[in-house]
Amino acid sequence: MTTPFPTRPLPQQLRALLSSLSKIPKVSQRDLDVLQQALLRQGDGHLYIANAGPMNPGKSTFFNALLNAPERFRTADVRQTTVNQLEPLTDSIILIDTPGCSSAQLADDEEAGAAFRMADLITFVHNISTGGLIRAEMDILAYLQSLFGDDFPNRVLIVCNRTDETADEEEIQRNCSEITAQLHEWLHTSLPLHPVSSTYFFEGMAMLDAGNPDAKVLIQESGIPQLRTHLLDLARKLGPRGLSAIQPILQRLSRIRQEQQLCVDNAQKDYHDAKAAILNDWKSRVNGPILDAWTECRKYC
Repeated sequence: MTTPFPTRPLPQQLRALLSSLSKIPKVSQRDLDVLQQALLRQGDGHLYIANAGPMNPGKSTFFNALLNAPERFRTADVRQTTVNQLEPLTDSIILIDTPGCSSAQLADDEEAGAAFRMADLITFVHNISTGGLIRAEMDILAYLQSLFGDDFPNRVLIVCNRTDETADEEEIQRNCSEITAQLHEWLHTSLPLHPVSSTYFFEGMAMLDAGNPDAKVLIQESGIPQLRTHLLDLARKLGPRGLSAIQPILQRLSRIRQEQQLCVDNAQKDYHDAKAAILNDWKSRVNGPILDAWTECRKYC
């Protein structure tokens, strides 16, 4: 499945509003896209979970693990996902597998951007075996923070994938601690971290099919069942973002309005100061001779 996002036309009044906003120099096209998407989603009963991150941290494999379907989303060592792919997790929850993107692509990657604007929850997938986050990953998270605003810590979580490639639990905890410190330093926030192994999950499911009694231990160790339950609970608790998706835009519009009002106030002050200066100059040039003449006349009266 690919990008079956809501496409019904907006009412004329809302189209006119978007057109008016587009003429304000500091209102970005991204803000307009988010606003339009939020308006289109009114009445859409689905909740969307999109994955995010660079290429090859295991985003598609992770979603396949949530679905318990190894081949549902395409996976490979090279970039396979070039368009958004959608699959239902439940009747009301849709997973969006996005193309991996670098920080340099964020502004131009319409596929990933459309998914992020649509999403109610974001699972940011990081290869925990590589250590902490790299700068490109932080740039993607900063981009998501700008989209989600105050909702960012509630609706974005980091999936620390590939725990099977780490040395031990101590290394996992050390790398998670580094990520937490990076988030505080660079984004001044914290996000929930969930260590998982999609590999362990599928190996455990294969063992279960073969009747191996140790299968359930490996499946639980993968962290996938626990995270799936957490996502379902979180989705029920938070629900669709709805018009809350436009809160960051409203905040930016409020700042723009304040900046413009400050410009108007400064212009009015400059005008009044200039007017007062001209008036004082006129008084000094006119009142002076009149006062001199009056004083001279008084000498003879």
